[in-house]
Amino acid sequence: MSTAFYRPTDTLEAISLLGRFGKRAIIVNGGTDIVIEISKGRLTPEAIISISDIQELHEISHQNGYIRIGGSATYYEMMENPLLNHFSGMIEAISQVGSPAIRQVATLAGNICTAAPAPDGCTMAMGLDAVVVLAGPSGERLLPLSQMLLGRGKTAREEHELLTAILLPISKKNCAYLRLARRRAQDIAKVMVGVSLELQDGVCKDAVISLGALNAVPCRAYSLEKLLKNNRIEEGIARVEEIFPQEAKPRPSPFREYKEQVLPTMIGRTLRKAAERWGTNEPENSILP
Repeated sequence: MSTAFYRPTDTLEAISLLGRFGKRAIIVNGGTDIVIEISKGRLTPEAIISISDIQELHEISHQNGYIRIGGSATYYEMMENPLLNHFSGMIEAISQVGSPAIRQVATLAGNICTAAPAPDGCTMAMGLDAVVVLAGPSGERLLPLSQMLLGRGKTAREEHELLTAILLPISKKNCAYLRLARRRAQDIAKVMVGVSLELQDGVCKDAVISLGALNAVPCRAYSLEKLLKNNRIEEGIARVEEIFPQEAKPRPSPFREYKEQVLPTMIGRTLRKAAERWGTNEPENSILP
């Protein structure tokens, strides 16, 4: 069976193609993950739909209290955009993705839709309480990223839908990201932690903690978030460092014991990093409220 290749130039055309082919089509932008699966024969699509030419999906803008990142915006475009300079944790995360050449074509939307266990960008986006925008024939729907990932390689995106944007709440811009890997560059991490904090007079008013490289897909540590809220941040972090989060369920591997030992400390370090940035995380000539 031959595979047809399509390169739509607008969102409506892409959605129309998805409606036509459904599960028999795959969506690519940079294709850094999908192309490998096709070359190994794990995927045999009837149609490949490239969305890299849809210019509206490359846009990054400030809208109604969110930073909207288009579904085709590459990591390079994100790193170069001044709006994202406010999100130090996101820049830290995506700067770890692959190599400079990979970051020229890889996207956060692709990182999310692949639904892999250890995605840097997706893990940090979940730590920002991000929301995804899914567009289909009947219009758009919004879905928290924490509800998007259903399992390894599985998402809540319907076969006729296109992930057109990721929304990052500006209120979560005080954030940090840490990872542990055997090498500093171009290596899949063994533990990933992304956090965002909202503080008032040293008291934690809100906290979001995401964990990657542990479960089948990144997850929220809701139990730890509850421990932090409405407590002084120093006391909350001290409590968190003594607890292994119930949501983290490391998969069987030679690194499982190591992950269990280092995770609480990693979470504490990431939280301290975000707390230290509170009130000082504004780039020069800030363009956000």
